[in-house]
Amino acid sequence: GVDAVRADVRLGQHLDADAVAAFGQSLDRSAFGARLRGFRGDVDAEVVGGWRAGDTFVGLTSSAAVGDVEVHGEVAAFRTGEPSVAGKGGTVVPVAVAGLSWRAPAGKGIYLLAEVHHTGLGLARAGDLPAALADPGLRERLQRGDAQTLGRDTAALTLSYEANEILTATLAVLQSLDDGSGVAVPGASLRLSDRLAITAS
Repeated sequence: GVDAVRADVRLGQHLDADAVAAFGQSLDRSAFGARLRGFRGDVDAEVVGGWRAGDTFVGLTSSAAVGDVEVHGEVAAFRTGEPSVAGKGGTVVPVAVAGLSWRAPAGKGIYLLAEVHHTGLGLARAGDLPAALADPGLRERLQRGDAQTLGRDTAALTLSYEANEILTATLAVLQSLDDGSGVAVPGASLRLSDRLAITAS
């Protein structure tokens, strides 16, 4: 929705809650959510729940520092209100993410971000997409971003190395764990001045 109302309430030094209502053209196209979040030391966590476009959902997220590595995870369940790729209406669909990030002390720094995604809203095979797009319910879900990937199980990797103030090399990989399809994008950026940079990928 274009219009939204949000409230944020601090419940203590390490705990707060917020809620949001985003209004669409009708109640079926609106969203309402609430979140309780807190932290202690290097660990933070939050519980979320709400209703969005006919789906109810609950979820839990957390992140923590383990030595020099940041680890994070999310898990949620959506109860769909209409037929979907996961099955008939009323199906409980799981969504989960687990990942880590790390900066290695080499040169100006090597930055690594790796994640594994699972979404029950995705397709069993990415190759099934052309036929699946005949389903208007799936098309609408993809358009509003219900699934971040087309498949159900995906690994993602981002690697960047800043050799010096001028040269940065990158690698991005998105790999399906369902059917072996994927893409790898190596790249390099050459910063010649504050106003000019050349990037190739």
